[in-house]
Amino acid sequence: MKTSFIRSRWAAIGAVVSITLGAGGLQVANAVFAGPQGPNPVTTLITPCRLMDTRSPGGVGTRTTPIANGETYEVHASSGNCTIPAAATGIVTNVTITNPGSSGFLTVFPADVAKPLASNLNWVAGQSPTPNAVTTGLSTTGTIGNIKIFNGGGGSVNVIVDIVGYISPADLLTTNSCKEFPHEEVVWDNCNFKGAYLVNANIAGGTVLDTDFTRVFFNNGYAVSTSFAFSDLTDSDFGGADLRNANFAFADLTNVDFTGANLSFANFQPSTTITGINWTNAACPDVTNASSHGQTCIGHL
Repeated sequence: MKTSFIRSRWAAIGAVVSITLGAGGLQVANAVFAGPQGPNPVTTLITPCRLMDTRSPGGVGTRTTPIANGETYEVHASSGNCTIPAAATGIVTNVTITNPGSSGFLTVFPADVAKPLASNLNWVAGQSPTPNAVTTGLSTTGTIGNIKIFNGGGGSVNVIVDIVGYISPADLLTTNSCKEFPHEEVVWDNCNFKGAYLVNANIAGGTVLDTDFTRVFFNNGYAVSTSFAFSDLTDSDFGGADLRNANFAFADLTNVDFTGANLSFANFQPSTTITGINWTNAACPDVTNASSHGQTCIGHL
């Protein structure tokens, strides 16, 4: 019997100082949602953990010396005393400086982007320990999950970073459990994957067996080379989705809406159910447009 799951949406943190977010991805079994976070990233609060403390003795992490003037130090989000989910695209932190040699500033940013012309914390020489809330994205290329900390001061400074929360990609559901790790025979009825990125994902046919995606919203999603093989996609909305090279073999596409979707080189063979599909302005698998065939891709699959 197919089952559904319910999960309450995690609350988001408001009023965070100095936000520098990068792109990221959420892994659901073998399906990867990668790319822009979309309009509703989810912030999850955690018990604060110490990522790093450069003071010696008693410091945390591999760095036990102050960060020098003009130095950029790179650190992984899951290090020190912290373990952050691999799917996280950003972290919410409290950054503290101590023992500044002279006036200066810190800039915290994702490790795979250019250093922004901005500061996250400023101080003057001899200032007492000073904290500030900093939210930053994590690197999504190279070494995944890293941040960089730049000391723009006139001297060295000790830095303490505590993580208080992490950010996941766009909230892929509004009322139910689309974020749940999929299991065999799970029902994802009415899930909302609007704008989600599914790159080279295999979310069916061996990964999610006998999956019911009935009435799921994939509109404006990015699912290039994604396999929907054997899935029940009845009444699902793929309007505007990028489905190049997607695999729909043996899928039930009854009443699916492909309005404006890019289906170039998508596979509909063998035995795909295509009754009642809305093909309006879709790019057909043979790279023609449905508008040239009376708004249908039948005969051009």
